[in-house]
Amino acid sequence: AKARGFLSPITIVDQLHPRTKVRGFKFGDNKLPTIYVTGGKSGALFLNKLIYEIFDDLIKGFNIIWQCGPSNIDYNYSFLRSFIDAKDKSIKDRVILKKYFSEEEIGNVFKTADIVLSRGGAHTIYELAVLKKPSVIVPIPWASNNEQYKNSIILKSAGIAEVLDQNNLKSNDLLKVLIDMFNDLGKYQLNENAKFPLNGSKLVSNEIIKLIKT
Repeated sequence: AKARGFLSPITIVDQLHPRTKVRGFKFGDNKLPTIYVTGGKSGALFLNKLIYEIFDDLIKGFNIIWQCGPSNIDYNYSFLRSFIDAKDKSIKDRVILKKYFSEEEIGNVFKTADIVLSRGGAHTIYELAVLKKPSVIVPIPWASNNEQYKNSIILKSAGIAEVLDQNNLKSNDLLKVLIDMFNDLGKYQLNENAKFPLNGSKLVSNEIIKLIKT
């Protein structure tokens, strides 16, 4: 039998669908913007280190939602938890630190975030595009075929991202980019011609039904 294949948009969890109503997180009564930091499973260490180095400056102007990943090496959850717990309560109350956010939580995370700092995995890029979230992307340089860089450029071309090279990135440079992005947030609007369909699940289901019937 001849192999069959088809191209489908990436599917996203229901909690991230624009039609899904989520509440978001509250950081007391403060009106500061919120940054969501996520490095995924294999790319968190570098981003964790950068945020650790600029934390005292970053927290002056942002609330921070920080998904630090499962790593047991440097800048892991235990190390970062101790670091944050040593801060004044007024600072601790403006940081949410977790290894992971569940599917049930992730909608609230993105609802709350004004800016996202992330790697350039395909699913993450697609989710950011669908949600139209201004983002700073640091692609993993060792990704196969430079895949993450290519994904990131798609988001930058769509108008809502800045892409930074890990090999040349210093923590203070990242801080400047994040502050500059927030100060000019209106600039980061999804281009009208950028299309990111939301019917991936339906297309996959239809194709499976077709295969079953043949």
